[in-house]
Amino acid sequence: EVSPNYASEVDGLRIGPFDFPAMPVFARDRERDRMGGGVALIGMGLLRHFRAAFDLGHQSLHLWPGDGYFALARAGVEIDERDGRAIVARVAKGSASESAGVRAGDVVRAVNGKPAGGARETTAAIARSAQIARLTVERDGRFLAAPLALR
Repeated sequence: EVSPNYASEVDGLRIGPFDFPAMPVFARDRERDRMGGGVALIGMGLLRHFRAAFDLGHQSLHLWPGDGYFALARAGVEIDERDGRAIVARVAKGSASESAGVRAGDVVRAVNGKPAGGARETTAAIARSAQIARLTVERDGRFLAAPLALR
């Protein structure tokens, strides 16, 4: 009566210009019949960028870009959350974030003059900015302005 859950790992993945590291992948087959006999797999590391489903029955992977992807593609920044704070996890080489001096480990305190929330809210604010995202980041107790010219 109870559907089993599965766990595995993807060795790595490249989507567009971005490499993603090895990550755990979890599956639930509770909706197996509704999905045509397949099992939906979700890579947890990808969830900050995409919604993903792999349909084993049709041997296909479905990805829908989200705010995380647009923040990475447009600004070159990935945001994590620690203790309710938005922390820069990764800065892409050659990106607007790198040009503005943003570094991994910086705490994002504001986006476009509004206080930053957690990772989800901060990522959405960056992704949805028009042409420039004005970040205020904290590094070593100092606040720094980082205007990002978005793609």
